[in-house]
Amino acid sequence: MHDVFDLTAAIVSKSLEEKNKAAEEKKTLREKLETASGEEVFKIMNLISFSNMDEFTAEARLHAQQSFRICMFSAISGFLIICVSVGFAIYFQLAGIEGLSSAYLGAVVGLITEAISAIFFSLYSKTTRQVNRLHDRLLGSQSAYSAVLVTSMLVDASERNAQLISLSNKMMARLEGLDRVS
Repeated sequence: MHDVFDLTAAIVSKSLEEKNKAAEEKKTLREKLETASGEEVFKIMNLISFSNMDEFTAEARLHAQQSFRICMFSAISGFLIICVSVGFAIYFQLAGIEGLSSAYLGAVVGLITEAISAIFFSLYSKTTRQVNRLHDRLLGSQSAYSAVLVTSMLVDASERNAQLISLSNKMMARLEGLDRVS
């Protein structure tokens, strides 16, 4: 169990590093953007967008790990309450003490805590799936942005326009597919 907590702490630490690194990179790029001109503006905007996505990913990992910690704490607490209650029940039974109601009450509290823990795990799982879907959509948007940027840099105007139309049609078809999946 100690290894799980160490691993979780390492993941949280790495996610914090990644988030801070992305924020610093974004700050540096914004400073460069102030003096940029022409096509350089689009390139820097694209890099800022990538930094935003890196920062979002790190933030999502942090929230997921914190949610997982809460779920684990709740599950372990419920399990310990049940174990203590069963221990008291066995002790009361062996000692001939007529106080089983408190042991049963403790077991019921432990079961309720386990039920709450199960709800937390369910919400954690659902949230993680939704964040992953959002990340996939952001990645798709980033790819589309990059494709438009590269296409707009084509020298031949007729080829550029044809490629932009083709790209637009593909993006619209993809968006329709995403809406059906949602």
